[in-house]
Amino acid sequence: MMGPPAMTRKRAMTAVLPRCLPLLLALWLASVPGGNGRADAQTMAMPDPYAVIDGLSPFMETGDMEGAWRYLDRSIREARRLGPLSPDWALVFAMLADSIRNIGENPAYALQITDQGLDLARLGGADYANEAAALEVSRAYALADLGRMAEAVETATLALPALRATFGDQAADDLESYARDWAQGDLTIFNTSALVLARRALDGAEAAFDRGDHIAALTAAARADLPEGAGFDPGETALLRAEALALSGRALFLMGRLPEASATLDEAAAQVLHPGWQTGDVRWRQPPPQDPASRARLTELFFWHARGSIAAGQTDAADPALRIAGTLNDRAAWRVTLLLPQVQIAQAKGDAGAADRLLARAEAEAKAQGDADYATLMRFYRANNQAAMAPTWEAVDLAGLERATEAALIAAAAGPSSISPDFIRTEAAGFLAGAGAHEKALHLLRGIDSTAPARTQQDRQERRQQAEIHLGSAHAIASRDPDAFCPDVEGLGCVIYSRARD
Repeated sequence: MMGPPAMTRKRAMTAVLPRCLPLLLALWLASVPGGNGRADAQTMAMPDPYAVIDGLSPFMETGDMEGAWRYLDRSIREARRLGPLSPDWALVFAMLADSIRNIGENPAYALQITDQGLDLARLGGADYANEAAALEVSRAYALADLGRMAEAVETATLALPALRATFGDQAADDLESYARDWAQGDLTIFNTSALVLARRALDGAEAAFDRGDHIAALTAAARADLPEGAGFDPGETALLRAEALALSGRALFLMGRLPEASATLDEAAAQVLHPGWQTGDVRWRQPPPQDPASRARLTELFFWHARGSIAAGQTDAADPALRIAGTLNDRAAWRVTLLLPQVQIAQAKGDAGAADRLLARAEAEAKAQGDADYATLMRFYRANNQAAMAPTWEAVDLAGLERATEAALIAAAAGPSSISPDFIRTEAAGFLAGAGAHEKALHLLRGIDSTAPARTQQDRQERRQQAEIHLGSAHAIASRDPDAFCPDVEGLGCVIYSRARD
C-alpha cells in the first residue's frame, strides 16, 4: 500500500505545523517519498498512516488547525485499538507532537507524544533515522518549553548530525544557535514557556467556572497543573499546582463530588503549607504570593476547603482554613463572604443566636460598603436562619420570611444583581411549605422559569428541590378535599378521588 504523493503530504504538514522550520518539514517528507513502500506491512483493518496524513486536507481547507491536531490524535487512538502500530506511524506522531505544542499549547503532552513516536521509529531501525531525528528536534523544543533547558540542549545536540546530513549546514546551524539560547536559560521565538501557558489555562479555567461550566473548568485546570520534573523554580511550580488544584476542587464541590473535592483541596493545601496546619500549626513552604490573582485563588482554596469540611460534618476542621483565608485576603467583600461558613458552623452546633449575629454583622458590613444587594441577601439569610433554627414550625416567623423574600426578589428584578431569584424562591418556598403555607409556596415556585437548562449539579439539585416542594404542596392542598382519603399510616399519602363532571 503506497502513501499519498510527497507533495500532498508537504502541504498537509505545512498547514498543521505553522511554527515549525520548513527544512524540518522537508526532512520528514523527503524521508518517505510515495510512502517509500514501507506501509505494505499494514493489515487491511489497520489504517494507513499516509492516508491519515492525506485526511488532513478538509481541515486545511477550512483553516481548522485545532481540528487537524485533534484528528491526528483521534486517528492514532483508533489505530491503537486495532493492534500494534508500525514504525510508519512515527511520521504521524511527529506531526501530532508539534501540533499539540504549537496549537494545543501543551508541551507536556507533546513531550509524551515525541517519546512514543521515537519508540516506534527505533523499532524500524536505520530506515527510520530521519523520522527519529525529526522527533528528537520536536522533543528538544518541548523540553525547552517545560524549562528543562539542559535536556533540551543535549537532545538538540544529539539530533544535529542527522539534521546536518539531511538539510545541510544552515538548518543545523540554526538549531545549534537555538540550543545556545537554551543553554543560557533563554527561550527562542519558537518557544512558549509552559508557565505562561499554564497561567493562560488557569485564566480559562476561572472563566469557565464563573459561567458555570464546571467540566470545562476541570479540563482547563488540569492543563495548568505542570507535570513532575518541569524545570522551573520549585516554589513557583508548587504555587501554580496549588492554584490549579484549588480550581479543580471548587468545580468538583459544586458538581456534588464531595470526597474528590476534599482530596483535591487537601492536595492543593499541601503544595503551599507544611503538615499540621489543620491543627493550627500554620507554616508556609514559602512566603504567600503577592500577586492579587494568585492570592485570590489561595483564598478560594481555603474557603472551599472549609466548606468541604462543613459539608462532611467536620466543623472544627473548618476553622483553621477560614483563618488562613482571612489572612490571605482582607478585602471587605471577602470578610463578608468568610462569615457565611461561620454561620453554617453555628447552625451545625445549634447556636441560632450566634448564626444571627454573624449574619447581622455581614449585613452591616455590606451596607458600609454600599452593597445594597448583598445587604438585602443577608437579611433574607437571617430570615432563613430563623426559620431553619426555630424549634417548631409554628415558631417560624412567616411574616418576616415573606418580607425578606419580597425585598430580595425586588432587588433581583431591579437590574444587574448578585441575587438569584430562583434560589430565593426555592429556599423560601421550602420553609413556607414546611410551615403549612402551601398556596404561598406554590405561588413562589410558579415564578421560576423551569424551561432554562440545568447546567450544573447545583442547578439540578435546585430543580429536584423545587419539584419536591411543588409535589408536596400540591398534594397537601388536594388532601383537604372532602373526597380525599388519607390513612393515618406513616409513609402513606392520600388517595384523591376526582368527581366526574356531567
